[in-house]
This record gives sequence, C-alpha cells and structure tokens, in this order.
Amino acid sequence: ALKLRSKSIQSAIESYNTAAAALSPPRQHISWDQVLDYSYLSEFVILKDTCDDVRTRPWATQKNRMLMQEFFKLIRAENELPRLHQEIKRLFSYMAQEEERLKGFASQISAEDLALALQVELHWLERG
Repeated sequence: ALKLRSKSIQSAIESYNTAAAALSPPRQHISWDQVLDYSYLSEFVILKDTCDDVRTRPWATQKNRMLMQEFFKLIRAENELPRLHQEIKRLFSYMAQEEERLKGFASQISAEDLALALQVELHWLERG
C-alpha cells in the first residue's frame, strides 16, 4: 500500500518537514526510510506533536483496525458470492459433459480396443 501511494507520502513528508522547521522550537524531521520502517500508526512520532492526538481515536487502536479489516473482508466475500454461484454452475455443467464424453468415448472404443476402453472407464471413475 505504501508503494502505491509513495509519491503522495513523499510529498506529505516534504510538507511536514517544511512546517516542522518553521515551528518554534523546530520539530524532528522525518525521512522516507523512517516511514517505511513504521508498521503501526502509533509508531509515528510526529503524531505526538499535534494538538489532537489521533492515536487516541477509536479507529487508531490495533484491535479496531483488525476488526475493520475483517469487516471489509466480509463485505468483499459477500460481493464475491454471485460470481462463485455462476462458477459452480459452470463446474457442474463441465462435469456432466465430461462424464458423457468419456462414457461415449469408452463405448466407441470398446469394440476396437477393450483394454483402452477399460482405462478410459477407470479414468472416468477416478475423476467422477
């Protein structure tokens, strides 16, 4: 996710560093490498300097972030159901067609090569 938004994040870092230098006393500068090392919102030291500490917000806690991730996974799974139902129908159609094709092929071959017909039937039974 960071790589997709890297230009935006680097622009925000530059803006922050400019604003941090103008403050009295000047605040700590951050670099792109520091941002890449952060894995949680609570690790951003710059958030401690704000008037409204976002780390205390309900959405900033690790438990709530995990719950939100699971919620959105559930939403995506619900959106995936219609496609899955269509794929299931296709699979059943394929299986029925394959069964008929192999049965027909085995009966067609049985007059010429009984051993090959038996192998086709065994293959059909194994897959069926």
